[in-house]
Amino acid sequence: MRKILALFLVIAMVPFMTGCRVDGLWGYDDDESTPAAVNYNKISPVIKIPVDSTSGLLSSLKGTSPINLHCYVKATHARSLSGWLELDPVYTPPATEIYFKLPAGVELTADQLTLGTGNKMQFRFKTVKTDGTPVTVDVVAVAVTNAVAATSGSTSTYSYAILFDFDDSAAGTVKVSFTESATTSFTTDTFVNPTSTPETVAPTAIPVDTATTYTIATLLYSTDGTTYSNLSQDPSARTSFAMSDLKGMYFKVTFSDAITNTATATFSMTANNESSTAKTTISSLTNNGEATWAIDGKSVVIKVTGNVALIPGNYSLSLVSFTGVAGTKTLYTNPSAYFVVPQTQVTNITVNGTVYTSSVPVQDPSNLGKTTVVVTFDTAVQSVTGSVKLERFASSTSTTAEATYTITAADSTTFNATNKTMTLTFNQALVAAKYYKVTYVSGSIKDVNGNSVKEKSPIEFKTL
Repeated sequence: MRKILALFLVIAMVPFMTGCRVDGLWGYDDDESTPAAVNYNKISPVIKIPVDSTSGLLSSLKGTSPINLHCYVKATHARSLSGWLELDPVYTPPATEIYFKLPAGVELTADQLTLGTGNKMQFRFKTVKTDGTPVTVDVVAVAVTNAVAATSGSTSTYSYAILFDFDDSAAGTVKVSFTESATTSFTTDTFVNPTSTPETVAPTAIPVDTATTYTIATLLYSTDGTTYSNLSQDPSARTSFAMSDLKGMYFKVTFSDAITNTATATFSMTANNESSTAKTTISSLTNNGEATWAIDGKSVVIKVTGNVALIPGNYSLSLVSFTGVAGTKTLYTNPSAYFVVPQTQVTNITVNGTVYTSSVPVQDPSNLGKTTVVVTFDTAVQSVTGSVKLERFASSTSTTAEATYTITAADSTTFNATNKTMTLTFNQALVAAKYYKVTYVSGSIKDVNGNSVKEKSPIEFKTL
């Protein structure tokens, strides 16, 4: 019996002593075996969405602004959040399109895509309506036909130029067209509009997940920290800020849920001049912004403590980051607000007491030997830098002045803030049957907010 047992043990040890595969004797798989490799092609989508040139809005997305738009593709990529990979936006207002592309340093392989019906990509768009209401829609489009390469050999990168037209005439739909290429690498700079017939797709509205996200209920502003007014989230109906600096301005943000980490929450937002790439950051992490929280955590007042210089024009105010959480809930999406810094304009001109149209009397009976020009603006003005000229011409077609009279702002210019006027007095009488021009250097007249007045130059009139 002992001999039989010993023989059995020797036989059992043979595979381990000889290094033979276990499944050679017992039929099991070898843990060290290597399966054949599968190589997947890379997928690189670039998305273009036209913006309505008149309203600047995406009408099929409930009239939203492109600066609030977020775009995702459904994928199991390591950078995905809850199955959605957010794409980077490329948009500089007032451009007539917004682009989305893969984040820098991110490669997306075909096996990481979560395809929908018809092997089509799945896209999600999140935004905020102009009244502050959040919107989420899903769009299934763009069939992926080159998903997997052969198990041997090299793979390719398939670039997709995808056009989503949310500004279409058919309400509740989006037109999608695309071009696929393994030879052309589409970028936001080299994007070529697809020539294929667009597919009309009905987006699926996704209810906001109130279990995992919270939203911003209201956005208000105040110049004194006491009286607040609504801050527009509609670029076609901007709030007017008649000022040259945001310093001292208050912004009040009210949330749908109480923020539970008010002691550590930080924010960063930017004031963006839409006629240029100029941005000024207002952040609790620097010295130009501070936050004061309500006791219940439902609202915060952000005061601008540093200089944020403004010039006349359109601006957007964008929340770049906010680390506040409501328990386990995070902010649904970062909103933007819109304001305009108006440029003071001329509303009325009188010459020697007569309202300027095209002709004026030669003399001012109350002030013989002088010429008085009174300019009325829509905002009070306070200063003139440099000089103002009164030029006399023989006719309306003359290019060379017969005479030029110059006054300096300090000597012969007065201002009336109540009447919003600037009075210019030239120590020279007008001559009959002549043409005159009053000129000043652009930007030389400032309103009470420190902004340059929009010039009406030259002011031209003729004498009777």
